Parts: sequence; C-alpha cells; structure tokens
Amino acid sequence: MVLLGALTWFLGLEVEILGDLLRERFGDRAEVNPRALELGAGRAPRGPWSLPRGSSAGKHFLSGSQGVGLGALVAGCRFLASYPMTPGPAGMLYLAGKSEEYGIVVEQAEDEIAAINMALGASYAGVRSMATTSGGVFRLWWRASPSPG
Repeated sequence: MVLLGALTWFLGLEVEILGDLLRERFGDRAEVNPRALELGAGRAPRGPWSLPRGSSAGKHFLSGSQGVGLGALVAGCRFLASYPMTPGPAGMLYLAGKSEEYGIVVEQAEDEIAAINMALGASYAGVRSMATTSGGVFRLWWRASPSPG
C-alpha cells in the first residue's frame, strides 16, 4: 500500500480517491490501508522522475526518450555515451539538458563501438553509465562476437 501510494503521487492521481475506493470495498478492515497510501504519497521522493503536473485533460505526455532519460536518472546514471543514430539522439539530448542539474556527463562518440567502450570504461571506474544508439550497434556487436560453439 505504501508503494501504491508513492505510485499514485508519481502518476499525479489523488490518494484520497483511492483511499475512498478501499474503504468502500473493504469497509472497516481497510482503515490501515488508506493511511499507508498517504504515507507512501507523502514520502515519495521528489525529483526529475515525477510526471509533469497540470497537463491536458488530466493526461500526461511523455516521449519514449524522456521515459528512458527519466529511468536513467532514477537509476543513478551519471555518464552517457551516445552515437547519434536515430532514435539515440533524442535520449542523448534529453539527458544533456539535465546534465548540469543532475551531474551527468554526456559524450557523443565517433561510432557505436566507441560509445560502448566509453560506457564500459566509466562503469569499470564505478560510475553508473549507459550507451544509446540505434539497433545498428547490436548488429555490429553480434557480427563481431565470437561464435558460441
């Protein structure tokens, strides 16, 4: 219930409505649950991962690149290496826009292999890191890897 309360805050929903639904469904047996919902909503960490408030008709608009960027921020990513092949650049630009605010280093590599090597090097140094690019990098990596067998 605490986690559900935090999720309710994250999605911009009203905790009281969910609490009322619980009381309606479970009666007196549910009384501890609405309090747990409120606790979760009150203690949900505020940060870059909250969805924008006050958007059109109660709906939130978030691109896939923003979703990946928010996920990286929540996960503690502090280094991004990217080779700008679509759809990689949108995620790179989103995180680059947040770089000063959240202490993220964003590097544009000369090719996909360099981007992966940069991310690996940063991770070996103890920095939470990631690489973005298109699906082409996976094909290159697959062809370069030794055959299993």
